[in-house]
Amino acid sequence: MQNAHLRMGWLEFTTPPGRNSTGILITLPMDRVIVEPAGDRDTAARCHMFSVVGGDQDVAAVAAAVAEGARFTTEGPDVPRIVVTLGENARAFRSSVTIPGRKHAVRHLVGPDPVPGPTR
Repeated sequence: MQNAHLRMGWLEFTTPPGRNSTGILITLPMDRVIVEPAGDRDTAARCHMFSVVGGDQDVAAVAAAVAEGARFTTEGPDVPRIVVTLGENARAFRSSVTIPGRKHAVRHLVGPDPVPGPTR
């Protein structure tokens, strides 16, 4: 059995370069991910859920990207890099995890699949 940090994957989000910036790369440790592979190489895979931890600013940036329907890159041990998206109208749930002995809490984000609207 490996230590937990050796079993975790990574979620990467890159902002495109703008007029006044060169773009930003955010990489967060990922605990869980559920992905439905895409049919072709040009389409992003459908991500149903992911769970990441990190600092305030990184988690807030990823939560904003989820709300915008952005694409992320995921990878893990024995899992190749894959581009995923949660789709439109996705939501992200954030929380704080207090760890004894640490000065600041760790932020946790879960990005689930969008919930369909009510049917009549």
